[in-house]
Amino acid sequence: MRKIALGSAASLAFVAATIAALPSFAQSNYPRQSTPVERSRTQDLNRNATDGSVVRSEQEDYEAVKSRYDEAQARYARELEEYNAKIGAYQNQREDYQEDLTTNAERNDAYADQRTEYSNEVGPYAQAPAPREGFDGLWDLDRVPNANSELFDAPVEDVDGRMTGHFRRLEVRGNGERMAVIMLNSRRTISIRADEVRYDPDRSVLVADWTSRDLDRLPPR
Repeated sequence: MRKIALGSAASLAFVAATIAALPSFAQSNYPRQSTPVERSRTQDLNRNATDGSVVRSEQEDYEAVKSRYDEAQARYARELEEYNAKIGAYQNQREDYQEDLTTNAERNDAYADQRTEYSNEVGPYAQAPAPREGFDGLWDLDRVPNANSELFDAPVEDVDGRMTGHFRRLEVRGNGERMAVIMLNSRRTISIRADEVRYDPDRSVLVADWTSRDLDRLPPR
């Protein structure tokens, strides 16, 4: 039994020594440094990682600058288009204004020519026709107190009894001549001597010594 026990103890000691030697054996057989291939791969990975970050940063900066440039170009194009539109509108307004000036000048010239022809045809002052019978029963305007207020807008008949306009007022010219101002049915305002208009108190109308046709031929006052 003693031999068996001693033999067993020796066996256990051998096994324990063998187990203790295994890690060092394994460590001695496993390479402690990377192989050249592994080091090369590691360097490539590190270099690619570094270069990639740099490339991405430069690409982002370029895209940001290009975006700002594109926005500035678009803004400039819009502003240029708006400016050209304003210039075009101004030019159109200026052309319309020049056309209006030309048209007005032509109208003024035509009016001056017509007025000259009319003045030459009518003369400095046309003579009123002879009064019709029965005018003696009418009043001179001097007999009407406050004629400008009492007779304002009163109907005015011509010598033939036709309605020709409305009385406006009496006025005195610089030479002392008294004039009756009448607005004709044509909306033209003329003036004739006050003694050529009489008032009919029975009908509340004024009667002129003129025909409507002759009154229409008088120049505006």
